[in-house]
Amino acid sequence: MNVIADSMAVITTLYQTGALGIGEMRATLELRIEEDGTVTLVARDQHHTELSTFSEAHGLTLTAGTLLCRDQAVIADIDKVSDLARQLEPLVARVLPGRDSYWDGSNWIGRLEEDAWAAWTEITAFFEELEAERWTTDAAVWDAEDYISYGHDVTSQTTDAELNQLAAEYVAEAERENIYFLYGSHGEGPEAMCEILFEMRKALRADDEEDWGEEYQDLKGVISNAAQAFLASDDDAESGAVAFHVGKCHDEVWQAVFTRGPSLELGMTRIATGAQAEEFLRDPSTAAHIVFNCWDEDWTE
Repeated sequence: MNVIADSMAVITTLYQTGALGIGEMRATLELRIEEDGTVTLVARDQHHTELSTFSEAHGLTLTAGTLLCRDQAVIADIDKVSDLARQLEPLVARVLPGRDSYWDGSNWIGRLEEDAWAAWTEITAFFEELEAERWTTDAAVWDAEDYISYGHDVTSQTTDAELNQLAAEYVAEAERENIYFLYGSHGEGPEAMCEILFEMRKALRADDEEDWGEEYQDLKGVISNAAQAFLASDDDAESGAVAFHVGKCHDEVWQAVFTRGPSLELGMTRIATGAQAEEFLRDPSTAAHIVFNCWDEDWTE
């Protein structure tokens, strides 16, 4: 929890950072007057099964609150919540000196004197009539994976460079459109988005590989061998960008080769050059997916 405190204020504003109301949690705004006189206005998550404490049940701790939203994740507007705390301070100032407790033979029970009770009644009525949406931001909360799937931008043949670019674009778009992403356990920001994108591609590739079966493994092996051969022989004596070529022999056997500089007539299709070809050197599976998905297209130099 982050704290906004004012030494002159009766109420301290506490807030839970990030989105509230995810899954079984409820986004709540609650005023609490503790037994020791501490007063807080708290924007936080509350589980729907959460029970009252002993102190609350016996009136020693006073609470009044409202849901910030139902069935939707929201982000509390901290500035507005702080303003609300200041609005409530005059009423709270009437409650505090009028609090007392008595022993009922089994437990200590909290009670309020007449003016304190009148002020507390006003506070509870205020929360019952509160327009909860006034205390949240207008940011739209999206699960990052759902947002990506909605756009259908990631495929099994998306390259590493493209995934990194997409991650940066998604995060920048969220900032422009006032969208708050939920990244789960992945962290925050572009790095978390990259991790999600790579996991999505991995899952898509697993599906493709199952469909393609043995031929995919053959092609991946051929490309991997070609990459190893190129890396073992390439001494940068030749200048020029790396290029990747692939084709099938007359007996339908896959063949692949990486070259640098002016390429010889190889009887293959040049699939990639430059940075993309270098990525294929590092990750032959990317090349295999692109070849399988695009082999029937008209590849050009």
